[in-house]
Amino acid sequence: MGTLYVNKISSSSGSDLEVEVTISGAAGMMISGDAQFSNNLSVSGTVTADTLDVREINNSTVTTTTLEVADKLVIVASGANAANTDGGGLQFGGTHGANAVSHIVWQNSNSRLSSSTAFQVGGAFTGTTTISGAGAVSGQKLTINGSDVITAAQVISGASHLTVNRISGSTRGMTTLGSAIFSHGTSVVASGSIASATTVSGTQALQSSKLTINGVDVATQAGALVAATTVSGAGAIHGQTLGTPTSEFGHVYLGSGKHLQLGDTQAAWGIDSLTTSLTTLGYSTDYAAPVIDSKAKSFYFISSGETTMKPELVIKNTTNDGKGGFLIFTKDRGYNSGIESQRPAEKGDYFGGIAFMSSSTSYGEIALSASSTVEDAESGNIVLMAKNSGSLRTDIECRGGMTSIGPGKHIISMNQNIRFADSTDNTVIVELPWMIPANSIITSIAAVLKTQSNISTHKVNIQLSATGGTATDTRIVSETEILGAGVTNTDSSDSTSASDIDLKQSVGEVWICRDTVLVGSKTKVYICNAGTGNGTTNPVAGTLAISIEYYGNAPLT
Repeated sequence: MGTLYVNKISSSSGSDLEVEVTISGAAGMMISGDAQFSNNLSVSGTVTADTLDVREINNSTVTTTTLEVADKLVIVASGANAANTDGGGLQFGGTHGANAVSHIVWQNSNSRLSSSTAFQVGGAFTGTTTISGAGAVSGQKLTINGSDVITAAQVISGASHLTVNRISGSTRGMTTLGSAIFSHGTSVVASGSIASATTVSGTQALQSSKLTINGVDVATQAGALVAATTVSGAGAIHGQTLGTPTSEFGHVYLGSGKHLQLGDTQAAWGIDSLTTSLTTLGYSTDYAAPVIDSKAKSFYFISSGETTMKPELVIKNTTNDGKGGFLIFTKDRGYNSGIESQRPAEKGDYFGGIAFMSSSTSYGEIALSASSTVEDAESGNIVLMAKNSGSLRTDIECRGGMTSIGPGKHIISMNQNIRFADSTDNTVIVELPWMIPANSIITSIAAVLKTQSNISTHKVNIQLSATGGTATDTRIVSETEILGAGVTNTDSSDSTSASDIDLKQSVGEVWICRDTVLVGSKTKVYICNAGTGNGTTNPVAGTLAISIEYYGNAPLT
Protein backbone atom coordinates (compact mmCIF):
# COMPACT_ATOMS: atom_id res chain seq x y z
CA MET A 1 0.00 0.00 0.00
CA GLY A 2 1.20 3.49 -0.78
CA THR A 3 1.89 6.37 1.53
CA LEU A 4 0.11 9.72 1.71
CA TYR A 5 2.14 12.60 3.04
CA VAL A 6 0.32 15.83 3.94
CA ASN A 7 2.71 18.70 3.90
CA LYS A 8 0.35 21.56 4.61
CA ILE A 9 -3.36 22.26 5.19
CA SER A 10 -4.55 25.83 5.20
CA SER A 11 -7.87 27.62 4.96
CA SER A 12 -8.84 29.99 2.21
CA SER A 13 -11.75 32.24 1.48
CA GLY A 14 -15.12 30.64 0.98
CA SER A 15 -15.42 26.89 1.24
CA ASP A 16 -12.12 26.00 -0.47
CA LEU A 17 -9.51 23.96 1.37
CA GLU A 18 -5.93 24.14 0.17
CA VAL A 19 -3.89 20.98 0.76
CA GLU A 20 -0.30 20.24 -0.23
CA VAL A 21 0.25 16.47 -0.39
CA THR A 22 2.87 14.03 -1.60
CA ILE A 23 1.66 10.65 -2.88
CA SER A 24 4.11 7.78 -3.23
CA GLY A 25 3.85 4.09 -3.64
CA ALA A 26 4.05 1.38 -6.23
CA ALA A 27 0.32 1.37 -6.90
CA GLY A 28 0.16 5.09 -7.62
CA MET A 29 -3.04 7.13 -7.30
CA MET A 30 -6.47 6.37 -8.76
CA ILE A 31 -9.22 8.99 -8.95
CA SER A 32 -12.63 7.61 -10.02
CA GLY A 33 -14.41 10.97 -10.32
CA ASP A 34 -13.49 14.27 -11.90
CA ALA A 35 -10.30 15.97 -10.80
CA GLN A 36 -9.51 19.60 -11.31
CA PHE A 37 -6.15 21.26 -10.85
CA SER A 38 -6.19 25.05 -10.75
CA ASN A 39 -2.42 25.38 -10.98
CA ASN A 40 0.40 23.52 -12.66
CA LEU A 41 0.62 19.75 -12.87
CA SER A 42 4.10 18.35 -13.27
CA VAL A 43 4.52 14.76 -14.35
CA SER A 44 7.98 13.27 -14.51
CA GLY A 45 6.81 10.02 -16.04
CA THR A 46 4.38 9.18 -18.80
CA VAL A 47 0.86 10.59 -19.15
CA THR A 48 -1.57 8.02 -20.56
CA ALA A 49 -5.09 9.14 -21.56
CA ASP A 50 -7.88 7.56 -23.57
CA THR A 51 -9.04 11.00 -24.67
CA LEU A 52 -6.83 14.09 -24.38
CA ASP A 53 -8.65 17.36 -24.91
CA VAL A 54 -5.98 20.07 -24.77
CA ARG A 55 -6.89 23.72 -25.19
CA GLU A 56 -3.27 24.90 -25.44
CA ILE A 57 0.10 23.18 -25.72
CA ASN A 58 3.22 25.21 -25.13
CA ASN A 59 6.64 24.72 -23.71
CA SER A 60 8.68 27.61 -22.52
CA THR A 61 11.82 25.53 -22.65
CA VAL A 62 12.76 23.83 -25.94
CA THR A 63 14.06 20.39 -25.26
CA THR A 64 13.94 18.93 -28.82
CA THR A 65 13.64 20.04 -32.50
CA THR A 66 11.64 17.08 -33.68
CA LEU A 67 7.99 16.14 -33.21
CA GLU A 68 7.50 12.49 -33.94
CA VAL A 69 4.00 11.15 -34.63
CA ALA A 70 3.53 7.43 -34.77
CA ASP A 71 0.13 7.72 -36.46
CA LYS A 72 0.31 7.63 -40.29
CA LEU A 73 -2.51 10.14 -40.97
CA VAL A 74 -2.84 13.66 -39.59
CA ILE A 75 -6.32 15.15 -40.08
CA VAL A 76 -6.70 18.93 -39.93
CA ALA A 77 -10.18 20.32 -39.17
CA SER A 78 -11.51 16.86 -38.50
CA GLY A 79 -15.18 16.53 -39.33
CA ALA A 80 -15.37 19.94 -41.06
CA ASN A 81 -16.78 20.43 -44.57
CA ALA A 82 -14.78 22.01 -47.43
CA ALA A 83 -15.87 25.57 -46.66
CA ASN A 84 -14.96 25.29 -42.99
CA THR A 85 -11.62 23.79 -43.95
CA ASP A 86 -10.65 26.91 -45.93
CA GLY A 87 -7.34 28.27 -44.69
CA GLY A 88 -6.46 25.08 -42.83
CA GLY A 89 -2.99 23.70 -43.28
CA LEU A 90 0.56 24.09 -42.13
CA GLN A 91 2.37 27.38 -41.37
CA PHE A 92 6.09 27.94 -40.89
CA GLY A 93 7.06 30.77 -38.54
CA GLY A 94 5.22 33.95 -37.64
CA THR A 95 1.88 34.09 -35.88
CA HIS A 96 -1.64 33.35 -36.97
CA GLY A 97 -2.33 35.49 -40.04
CA ALA A 98 0.95 37.41 -39.89
CA ASN A 99 4.69 37.17 -40.55
CA ALA A 100 4.60 33.60 -41.87
CA VAL A 101 7.82 32.46 -43.51
CA SER A 102 5.80 30.07 -45.66
CA HIS A 103 2.59 28.12 -45.55
CA ILE A 104 0.65 25.37 -47.30
CA VAL A 105 -3.09 25.87 -46.89
CA TRP A 106 -6.33 24.77 -48.48
CA GLN A 107 -8.04 27.34 -50.79
CA ASN A 108 -11.67 26.30 -50.94
CA SER A 109 -12.57 28.91 -53.63
CA ASN A 110 -10.10 27.28 -56.09
CA SER A 111 -10.39 23.75 -54.70
CA ARG A 112 -6.64 23.42 -54.38
CA LEU A 113 -3.70 23.56 -52.00
CA SER A 114 -1.80 26.81 -52.13
CA SER A 115 1.84 27.29 -51.28
CA SER A 116 3.13 30.77 -50.59
CA THR A 117 6.63 29.85 -51.82
CA ALA A 118 8.15 27.70 -54.57
CA PHE A 119 8.63 23.94 -54.40
CA GLN A 120 12.04 22.41 -54.96
CA VAL A 121 11.80 18.74 -55.92
CA GLY A 122 14.87 16.54 -55.65
CA GLY A 123 13.23 13.56 -57.30
CA ALA A 124 10.61 13.24 -60.03
CA PHE A 125 7.55 15.48 -60.38
CA THR A 126 4.77 13.36 -61.93
CA GLY A 127 1.12 13.79 -62.72
CA THR A 128 -1.60 13.53 -65.37
CA THR A 129 -3.03 17.01 -65.06
CA THR A 130 -2.06 20.54 -66.09
CA ILE A 131 0.87 22.45 -64.63
CA SER A 132 0.00 26.14 -64.82
CA GLY A 133 0.44 29.46 -63.10
CA ALA A 134 2.04 32.87 -63.33
CA GLY A 135 5.34 31.54 -62.07
CA ALA A 136 7.83 29.17 -63.59
CA VAL A 137 8.67 25.48 -63.70
CA SER A 138 12.39 25.20 -63.03
CA GLY A 139 14.80 22.45 -62.16
CA GLN A 140 17.63 20.32 -63.42
CA LYS A 141 15.61 18.62 -66.13
CA LEU A 142 12.07 17.85 -67.29
CA THR A 143 11.28 14.26 -68.23
CA ILE A 144 8.07 13.18 -69.98
CA ASN A 145 7.25 9.51 -70.63
CA GLY A 146 10.81 8.55 -69.74
CA SER A 147 12.48 10.99 -72.16
CA ASP A 148 14.37 14.13 -71.16
CA VAL A 149 12.73 17.03 -73.01
CA ILE A 150 14.42 19.83 -71.04
CA THR A 151 17.88 19.61 -69.47
CA ALA A 152 19.72 21.94 -67.13
CA ALA A 153 21.22 23.87 -70.06
CA GLN A 154 17.79 24.67 -71.48
CA VAL A 155 14.99 27.01 -70.39
CA ILE A 156 11.25 27.54 -70.65
CA SER A 157 10.61 31.20 -69.97
CA GLY A 158 8.90 34.37 -71.16
CA ALA A 159 5.55 36.08 -71.22
CA SER A 160 4.11 33.76 -73.88
CA HIS A 161 2.79 30.31 -73.10
CA LEU A 162 2.88 26.77 -74.42
CA THR A 163 -0.35 24.77 -74.35
CA VAL A 164 -0.11 21.21 -75.64
CA ASN A 165 -1.86 17.97 -74.83
CA ARG A 166 1.21 15.94 -75.62
CA ILE A 167 4.93 16.38 -76.27
CA SER A 168 6.17 12.98 -77.36
CA GLY A 169 8.81 11.12 -79.27
CA SER A 170 12.07 9.34 -78.66
CA THR A 171 14.06 12.58 -78.92
CA ARG A 172 12.14 15.75 -78.22
CA GLY A 173 14.55 18.52 -77.27
CA MET A 174 13.12 21.97 -76.62
CA THR A 175 15.60 24.80 -76.51
CA THR A 176 13.74 28.05 -75.81
CA LEU A 177 10.14 29.16 -75.36
CA GLY A 178 10.11 32.88 -74.67
CA SER A 179 8.22 36.04 -75.47
CA ALA A 180 9.83 36.14 -78.92
CA ILE A 181 10.93 32.62 -79.88
CA PHE A 182 9.80 29.00 -79.73
CA SER A 183 12.56 26.77 -81.06
CA HIS A 184 13.49 23.14 -80.80
CA GLY A 185 16.54 21.06 -81.48
CA THR A 186 14.68 18.17 -83.09
CA SER A 187 10.90 18.22 -83.42
CA VAL A 188 7.67 18.75 -81.50
CA VAL A 189 4.53 16.73 -82.12
CA ALA A 190 1.45 18.37 -80.58
CA SER A 191 -2.09 17.04 -80.55
CA GLY A 192 -3.19 20.15 -78.69
CA SER A 193 -2.23 23.72 -79.57
CA ILE A 194 0.90 25.85 -79.62
CA ALA A 195 -0.39 29.29 -78.71
CA SER A 196 1.86 32.29 -79.26
CA ALA A 197 1.83 35.61 -81.08
CA THR A 198 5.53 35.30 -81.66
CA THR A 199 8.02 33.29 -83.70
CA VAL A 200 8.08 29.53 -84.31
CA SER A 201 11.52 28.48 -85.49
CA GLY A 202 13.99 25.64 -85.35
CA THR A 203 16.48 23.48 -87.15
CA GLN A 204 14.08 20.60 -87.66
CA ALA A 205 10.32 20.33 -88.16
CA LEU A 206 7.07 21.39 -86.53
CA GLN A 207 4.84 18.38 -86.95
CA SER A 208 1.13 18.09 -86.26
CA SER A 209 -1.96 16.50 -87.73
CA LYS A 210 -3.28 20.02 -88.30
CA LEU A 211 -1.84 23.55 -88.10
CA THR A 212 -4.40 26.29 -87.49
CA ILE A 213 -3.64 30.03 -87.58
CA ASN A 214 -6.27 32.70 -86.84
CA GLY A 215 -8.99 30.04 -87.00
CA VAL A 216 -8.01 28.86 -90.49
CA ASP A 217 -6.46 25.44 -91.17
CA VAL A 218 -3.24 26.11 -93.07
CA ALA A 219 -1.84 22.57 -92.80
CA THR A 220 -4.30 19.69 -92.98
CA GLN A 221 -2.24 16.71 -94.07
CA ALA A 222 1.13 15.19 -93.31
CA GLY A 223 3.99 16.97 -95.06
CA ALA A 224 1.80 19.76 -96.46
CA LEU A 225 1.62 23.47 -95.73
CA VAL A 226 -1.51 24.93 -97.30
CA ALA A 227 -1.06 28.69 -97.33
CA ALA A 228 -4.69 29.57 -97.92
CA THR A 229 -4.28 32.46 -95.54
CA THR A 230 -1.49 34.60 -94.18
CA VAL A 231 1.02 32.98 -91.82
CA SER A 232 2.12 35.89 -89.68
CA GLY A 233 2.77 37.17 -86.19
CA ALA A 234 5.05 39.46 -84.28
CA GLY A 235 7.89 37.49 -85.88
CA ALA A 236 7.96 35.15 -88.83
CA ILE A 237 8.07 31.45 -89.62
CA HIS A 238 11.72 30.82 -90.20
CA GLY A 239 14.56 28.49 -89.46
CA GLN A 240 17.89 27.27 -90.69
CA THR A 241 16.37 24.63 -92.96
CA LEU A 242 12.95 23.58 -94.21
CA GLY A 243 12.92 19.82 -94.22
CA THR A 244 16.16 17.85 -94.21
CA PRO A 245 19.01 17.65 -96.74
CA THR A 246 18.47 13.90 -97.17
CA SER A 247 14.69 13.59 -97.46
CA GLU A 248 11.76 15.32 -99.09
CA PHE A 249 9.98 17.67 -96.70
CA GLY A 250 6.64 17.76 -98.50
CA HIS A 251 4.58 20.20 -100.54
CA VAL A 252 3.90 23.93 -100.26
CA TYR A 253 0.55 24.97 -101.72
CA LEU A 254 -0.11 28.60 -102.69
CA GLY A 255 -3.64 29.81 -103.35
CA SER A 256 -4.66 32.36 -105.97
CA GLY A 257 -3.06 35.70 -105.23
CA LYS A 258 -0.75 34.16 -102.58
CA HIS A 259 2.98 34.32 -102.85
CA LEU A 260 6.45 33.80 -101.46
CA GLN A 261 8.49 36.92 -100.82
CA LEU A 262 12.27 36.94 -101.15
CA GLY A 263 14.00 39.83 -99.41
CA ASP A 264 15.23 41.30 -96.14
CA THR A 265 12.09 43.18 -95.07
CA GLN A 266 8.37 42.53 -94.96
CA ALA A 267 5.99 44.92 -96.70
CA ALA A 268 2.33 45.04 -97.68
CA TRP A 269 2.04 43.76 -101.22
CA GLY A 270 0.30 41.31 -103.53
CA ILE A 271 1.43 39.33 -106.54
CA ASP A 272 -1.54 40.57 -108.59
CA SER A 273 -0.84 44.25 -107.97
CA LEU A 274 2.96 43.79 -108.20
CA THR A 275 3.46 46.72 -105.83
CA THR A 276 6.30 45.33 -103.73
CA SER A 277 9.93 46.25 -104.34
CA LEU A 278 11.06 42.73 -103.43
CA THR A 279 11.28 39.59 -105.51
CA THR A 280 7.97 37.71 -105.47
CA LEU A 281 6.96 34.20 -106.43
CA GLY A 282 3.30 33.28 -106.64
CA TYR A 283 0.20 32.63 -108.69
CA SER A 284 -1.26 35.62 -110.53
CA THR A 285 -4.91 35.68 -111.55
CA ASP A 286 -4.03 38.34 -114.13
CA TYR A 287 -1.88 35.84 -116.03
CA ALA A 288 -3.67 32.69 -114.83
CA ALA A 289 -0.23 31.22 -114.21
CA PRO A 290 2.62 31.16 -111.68
CA VAL A 291 4.72 34.36 -111.78
CA ILE A 292 8.22 35.32 -110.62
CA ASP A 293 8.75 39.07 -110.42
CA SER A 294 12.42 39.81 -109.70
CA LYS A 295 11.87 43.60 -109.27
CA ALA A 296 15.43 44.03 -110.51
CA LYS A 297 17.40 44.53 -113.71
CA SER A 298 18.71 40.97 -113.58
CA PHE A 299 17.44 37.57 -112.51
CA TYR A 300 20.09 34.88 -111.97
CA PHE A 301 19.73 31.13 -112.41
CA ILE A 302 23.00 29.63 -111.19
CA SER A 303 24.58 26.28 -110.42
CA SER A 304 27.58 26.45 -108.11
CA GLY A 305 28.16 22.70 -107.85
CA GLU A 306 28.46 21.53 -111.46
CA THR A 307 31.36 21.97 -113.87
CA THR A 308 30.37 20.25 -117.13
CA MET A 309 27.96 22.19 -119.34
CA LYS A 310 25.90 23.27 -116.35
CA PRO A 311 23.48 24.64 -115.31
CA GLU A 312 20.79 23.51 -117.71
CA LEU A 313 17.38 25.14 -118.05
CA VAL A 314 15.02 22.37 -119.17
CA ILE A 315 11.51 23.14 -120.44
CA LYS A 316 9.68 19.84 -120.72
CA ASN A 317 6.21 18.97 -122.02
CA THR A 318 5.06 15.65 -120.55
CA THR A 319 1.58 15.70 -122.12
CA ASN A 320 0.87 12.89 -124.54
CA ASP A 321 0.71 15.10 -127.64
CA GLY A 322 2.96 16.44 -130.38
CA LYS A 323 3.68 19.80 -128.76
CA GLY A 324 6.85 20.92 -127.02
CA GLY A 325 7.96 23.55 -124.54
CA PHE A 326 8.23 27.22 -125.44
CA LEU A 327 10.50 29.99 -124.19
CA ILE A 328 8.47 33.20 -124.55
CA PHE A 329 9.70 36.80 -124.29
CA THR A 330 6.94 39.39 -124.03
CA LYS A 331 6.93 43.18 -123.91
CA ASP A 332 4.19 45.47 -122.59
CA ARG A 333 4.67 49.21 -122.04
CA GLY A 334 3.66 49.23 -118.38
CA TYR A 335 1.34 46.94 -116.47
CA ASN A 336 -2.29 48.02 -116.69
CA SER A 337 -4.37 45.90 -114.31
CA GLY A 338 -4.14 42.83 -116.47
CA ILE A 339 -5.37 44.51 -119.69
CA GLU A 340 -2.16 44.05 -121.63
CA SER A 341 -3.56 45.06 -125.05
CA GLN A 342 -4.05 48.66 -123.87
CA ARG A 343 -0.30 49.23 -123.68
CA PRO A 344 1.30 47.33 -126.56
CA ALA A 345 4.88 47.57 -127.70
CA GLU A 346 5.86 50.38 -130.06
CA LYS A 347 8.11 50.42 -133.11
CA GLY A 348 11.72 49.96 -132.06
CA ASP A 349 10.85 48.35 -128.70
CA TYR A 350 12.91 45.31 -127.76
CA PHE A 351 10.98 42.19 -126.80
CA GLY A 352 13.94 40.41 -125.27
CA GLY A 353 17.06 38.50 -126.07
CA ILE A 354 19.73 36.09 -124.96
CA ALA A 355 23.24 37.27 -124.04
CA PHE A 356 26.25 34.99 -123.70
CA MET A 357 28.53 36.52 -121.08
CA SER A 358 31.51 36.00 -118.85
CA SER A 359 31.31 38.19 -115.75
CA SER A 360 29.96 41.45 -117.21
CA THR A 361 31.38 40.99 -120.73
CA SER A 362 29.05 39.92 -123.53
CA TYR A 363 30.54 37.67 -126.23
CA GLY A 364 27.36 37.22 -128.22
CA GLU A 365 23.69 38.16 -128.23
CA ILE A 366 20.39 37.30 -129.85
CA ALA A 367 17.80 40.08 -129.66
CA LEU A 368 14.37 40.81 -131.16
CA SER A 369 12.70 44.20 -131.62
CA ALA A 370 9.54 45.52 -133.26
CA SER A 371 10.02 47.05 -136.72
CA SER A 372 6.27 47.69 -137.15
CA THR A 373 3.38 47.57 -134.66
CA VAL A 374 0.60 48.51 -137.08
CA GLU A 375 -2.37 46.21 -136.47
CA ASP A 376 -2.47 43.32 -138.97
CA ALA A 377 0.90 44.50 -140.35
CA GLU A 378 3.17 43.80 -137.37
CA SER A 379 6.82 43.06 -138.15
CA GLY A 380 9.77 41.97 -136.05
CA ASN A 381 13.53 42.24 -136.37
CA ILE A 382 15.78 39.54 -134.87
CA VAL A 383 19.54 40.02 -134.70
CA LEU A 384 22.36 37.55 -134.01
CA MET A 385 25.59 39.23 -132.90
CA ALA A 386 29.04 37.95 -131.96
CA LYS A 387 32.03 39.82 -130.60
CA ASN A 388 35.06 40.36 -132.81
CA SER A 389 38.16 42.34 -131.79
CA GLY A 390 36.38 43.63 -128.72
CA SER A 391 33.19 44.80 -130.48
CA LEU A 392 29.81 43.14 -130.98
CA ARG A 393 29.03 42.84 -134.69
CA THR A 394 25.77 41.90 -136.39
CA ASP A 395 26.30 38.64 -138.26
CA ILE A 396 22.71 37.75 -139.15
CA GLU A 397 19.63 39.97 -139.12
CA CYS A 398 16.13 38.72 -139.99
CA ARG A 399 13.20 41.06 -140.62
CA GLY A 400 10.22 38.94 -141.64
CA GLY A 401 11.06 38.27 -145.29
CA MET A 402 14.57 39.78 -145.33
CA THR A 403 17.80 38.23 -144.08
CA SER A 404 21.09 40.13 -143.86
CA ILE A 405 24.35 38.21 -143.60
CA GLY A 406 26.90 40.60 -142.21
CA PRO A 407 26.61 44.30 -143.08
CA GLY A 408 26.46 44.04 -146.91
CA LYS A 409 24.80 40.82 -148.15
CA HIS A 410 21.00 40.57 -148.13
CA ILE A 411 18.33 38.09 -149.18
CA ILE A 412 14.70 39.09 -149.69
CA SER A 413 12.58 35.95 -149.30
CA MET A 414 8.80 36.01 -149.10
CA ASN A 415 5.55 34.44 -150.23
CA GLN A 416 3.44 36.62 -152.51
CA ASN A 417 -0.19 35.92 -153.46
CA ILE A 418 -1.11 36.68 -157.11
CA ARG A 419 -4.69 37.99 -157.18
CA PHE A 420 -4.85 40.08 -160.36
CA ALA A 421 -4.72 39.33 -164.10
CA ASP A 422 -4.79 41.54 -167.22
CA SER A 423 -4.56 40.91 -170.95
CA THR A 424 -2.07 43.76 -171.47
CA ASP A 425 1.64 42.94 -171.37
CA ASN A 426 3.75 44.40 -168.51
CA THR A 427 0.82 45.73 -166.46
CA VAL A 428 1.20 45.71 -162.68
CA ILE A 429 -0.17 42.86 -160.56
CA VAL A 430 1.51 43.77 -157.23
CA GLU A 431 4.40 45.86 -155.88
CA LEU A 432 6.55 43.99 -153.36
CA PRO A 433 6.86 45.59 -149.89
CA TRP A 434 10.67 45.68 -149.99
CA MET A 435 12.71 48.29 -151.83
CA ILE A 436 16.26 47.48 -152.86
CA PRO A 437 18.56 50.38 -151.96
CA ALA A 438 19.98 52.43 -154.84
CA ASN A 439 23.31 51.34 -156.31
CA SER A 440 22.93 47.78 -155.06
CA ILE A 441 23.92 44.79 -157.21
CA ILE A 442 21.57 41.83 -157.62
CA THR A 443 23.34 38.49 -157.98
CA SER A 444 20.39 36.11 -158.04
CA ILE A 445 16.61 36.12 -158.33
CA ALA A 446 14.25 33.11 -158.18
CA ALA A 447 10.54 32.27 -158.04
CA VAL A 448 9.04 29.01 -156.76
CA LEU A 449 5.42 28.06 -157.47
CA LYS A 450 3.71 27.36 -154.14
CA THR A 451 0.05 27.13 -155.27
CA GLN A 452 -1.40 27.13 -158.80
CA SER A 453 -3.67 29.83 -160.22
CA ASN A 454 -7.29 28.94 -160.85
CA ILE A 455 -7.60 30.75 -164.24
CA SER A 456 -6.78 28.92 -167.47
CA THR A 457 -3.73 31.01 -168.45
CA HIS A 458 -1.66 32.95 -165.99
CA LYS A 459 1.92 33.99 -166.82
CA VAL A 460 3.92 36.68 -165.00
CA ASN A 461 7.42 38.19 -164.79
CA ILE A 462 9.41 40.23 -162.23
CA GLN A 463 10.63 43.76 -162.99
CA LEU A 464 12.40 46.75 -161.43
CA SER A 465 11.20 50.35 -161.69
CA ALA A 466 12.36 53.72 -160.44
CA THR A 467 8.71 54.67 -159.84
CA GLY A 468 6.79 53.36 -156.88
CA GLY A 469 3.05 53.22 -156.27
CA THR A 470 2.02 52.21 -159.82
CA ALA A 471 -1.59 51.02 -159.69
CA THR A 472 -2.79 47.51 -160.49
CA ASP A 473 -3.56 46.81 -164.22
CA THR A 474 -1.51 49.93 -165.07
CA ARG A 475 1.51 49.54 -167.30
CA ILE A 476 4.83 49.71 -165.46
CA VAL A 477 7.17 52.60 -166.38
CA SER A 478 10.96 52.77 -166.72
CA GLU A 479 11.10 49.08 -166.14
CA THR A 480 13.89 46.50 -166.21
CA GLU A 481 12.84 42.85 -166.39
CA ILE A 482 14.96 40.68 -164.08
CA LEU A 483 13.16 37.29 -164.32
CA GLY A 484 11.08 35.98 -167.19
CA ALA A 485 11.14 35.38 -170.94
CA GLY A 486 12.70 38.80 -171.50
CA VAL A 487 15.85 37.78 -169.58
CA THR A 488 18.06 35.47 -171.64
CA ASN A 489 19.56 33.59 -168.70
CA THR A 490 16.25 32.76 -167.01
CA ASP A 491 16.25 29.03 -166.34
CA SER A 492 13.37 26.87 -165.11
CA SER A 493 12.94 23.38 -163.72
CA ASP A 494 11.87 22.18 -167.20
CA SER A 495 14.25 24.11 -169.46
CA THR A 496 17.34 26.29 -169.72
CA SER A 497 15.56 28.39 -172.32
CA ALA A 498 14.16 31.67 -171.06
CA SER A 499 10.45 31.56 -170.23
CA ASP A 500 7.89 33.50 -168.23
CA ILE A 501 6.76 32.31 -164.79
CA ASP A 502 3.74 30.05 -165.43
CA LEU A 503 1.33 29.73 -162.50
CA LYS A 504 -0.34 26.74 -164.22
CA GLN A 505 2.79 24.58 -163.93
CA SER A 506 3.31 21.96 -161.25
CA VAL A 507 3.71 23.12 -157.68
CA GLY A 508 7.40 23.37 -156.84
CA GLU A 509 8.45 24.55 -160.32
CA VAL A 510 11.43 26.95 -160.10
CA TRP A 511 12.52 29.91 -162.28
CA ILE A 512 15.93 31.43 -161.59
CA CYS A 513 18.37 33.93 -163.08
CA ARG A 514 21.91 34.50 -161.84
CA ASP A 515 22.72 37.53 -163.97
CA THR A 516 24.37 40.47 -162.28
CA VAL A 517 21.91 43.35 -162.26
CA LEU A 518 23.00 46.92 -161.47
CA VAL A 519 20.04 48.41 -159.63
CA GLY A 520 20.95 52.07 -160.00
CA SER A 521 17.85 54.10 -159.12
CA LYS A 522 15.37 51.35 -160.00
CA THR A 523 14.70 50.28 -156.45
CA LYS A 524 11.02 49.13 -156.63
CA VAL A 525 10.18 45.48 -157.37
CA TYR A 526 6.96 44.54 -159.25
CA ILE A 527 5.28 41.34 -160.41
CA CYS A 528 3.62 42.04 -163.76
CA ASN A 529 1.44 40.30 -166.36
CA ALA A 530 3.52 38.63 -169.08
CA GLY A 531 2.02 38.63 -172.57
CA THR A 532 -1.62 39.12 -173.50
CA GLY A 533 -3.14 35.72 -172.73
CA ASN A 534 -4.07 36.13 -169.07
CA GLY A 535 -7.49 37.67 -169.69
CA THR A 536 -9.18 40.05 -167.28
CA THR A 537 -10.69 37.65 -164.75
CA ASN A 538 -8.85 37.97 -161.46
CA PRO A 539 -7.76 34.68 -159.85
CA VAL A 540 -8.57 33.60 -156.30
CA ALA A 541 -5.59 31.26 -156.03
CA GLY A 542 -1.92 31.28 -156.92
CA THR A 543 1.16 31.98 -154.77
CA LEU A 544 4.85 32.48 -155.56
CA ALA A 545 7.85 32.27 -153.21
CA ILE A 546 10.19 35.10 -154.27
CA SER A 547 13.91 35.20 -153.43
CA ILE A 548 16.24 38.10 -154.37
CA GLU A 549 19.90 38.08 -153.34
CA TYR A 550 21.89 41.29 -153.59
CA TYR A 551 24.80 43.31 -152.14
CA GLY A 552 24.32 46.81 -150.75
CA ASN A 553 22.61 48.40 -147.80
CA ALA A 554 19.71 46.76 -145.98
CA PRO A 555 16.40 46.85 -147.89
CA LEU A 556 13.74 49.41 -147.07
CA THR A 557 10.01 48.96 -146.59
